[in-house]
Amino acid sequence: MISTPIDTDRLPDDGHATDVEIARIVHNPPALVNYWASQATQLRSDMLSSKACSAAMVNERTCGVASVGPKLPREKYPGAIPTLNGRGFMLKSLDPYSSAFVDYAGSTDAPVLDMGCAYGVATLAALAKGASVCACDMDAGHLAILEDCVPGEQRPRLTTQIGMLPDVDFQAHSFGAILASRVLHFLTGDDVERAMKKMAAWLKPGGQMFLIADTPYMRTWSASVPAYEKRKREGHKWPGFLPDFSKYVPDGTDPTSHPEFLNPMDPDILARLCNEVGLNVIRTGFMGLQRGGSPVQGNEHAGCEAFKAIA
Repeated sequence: MISTPIDTDRLPDDGHATDVEIARIVHNPPALVNYWASQATQLRSDMLSSKACSAAMVNERTCGVASVGPKLPREKYPGAIPTLNGRGFMLKSLDPYSSAFVDYAGSTDAPVLDMGCAYGVATLAALAKGASVCACDMDAGHLAILEDCVPGEQRPRLTTQIGMLPDVDFQAHSFGAILASRVLHFLTGDDVERAMKKMAAWLKPGGQMFLIADTPYMRTWSASVPAYEKRKREGHKWPGFLPDFSKYVPDGTDPTSHPEFLNPMDPDILARLCNEVGLNVIRTGFMGLQRGGSPVQGNEHAGCEAFKAIA
C-alpha cells in the first residue's frame, strides 16, 4: 500500500468534503501532488493525468503548518512515492478496495484503522469523509508527514500509532473497519496468520476488513510466476513466497534497499485468511497496478473485503 489528500480551500466550513470533492480527490492522483507540493517541490504538473481534472494546475502550497520534520520523497516511478524505510512505495491513487474502505469509514460512527498507512493516502481521504481514523505505521517519519498534512479542523479525528504487524496491539472491538493495504506480503506465513487473528479481534461485530496485497504477477518479480503456479496446483499454503527477494530486484538496484523476502498473495489466499479467522468474505479478486505510466495486466494486486458477523 493506499488515497488522495484534500484541497482544504475547497472544503465546506464543517471540514467535510462534498461528494463531488471526494470524487475529485479519490480519482485524481494530482490532487495528492497539489496537497503535498510543499513536501516535494520536484513534483510538477506533468504528473496530471486525471480526466476529471485534466486542466488543473499543480501549485506549491503549505501542508498544514510549515514543517521542520521529514519531507515527502520525490516519486521514483509515476504515481509511486518511495517509503522512508526502503520497504516499497505508497501508491498515490486509491484502488477499488481502498476506495471502498474510505466510503465505509465515512458511514460508520466507530473509529477505523489504516494499518501500514505510509504517508496516509487512505487516511486523508477517510478523514475528509468525516471518519475518525487511527493511522498506524512502522515509521515515525511517515506519521510525521501525515500529521503535517491533516487540515486543522480534522486533526481531532486523527490518532497515530507507531507499530507494525504482527507485534502491534489494540484492544478488542476497537474499530468499525480496518484497511491493510500492501502490508501482508511483507510478512512470513506464520506472521500473516498472527496478524489476521489480531485484526479480526480488533474489529467490532459488524465491522469490515479490507485487504490488498501484491501478487506474483507484479512485473518486477514475474519471473517467479511459473514456480508460483506450480506450487499453487500442488496445494502449497504460500505458493508465491520468495525467500531471497534480491534475485528479483532490477539491475543496478541496491538489494539492501529492498526486503529480504516477499510473500506475494492471490485472491484465494486472502479469502482463506479471512475465513480462517471467522470473517465472511464479501468479494475478492485481482486488480490492475494502480500506478500511472506502468503497463497494467489487471492482476498485479489482489483485494479482499470481508465482514465480522454480529453474534
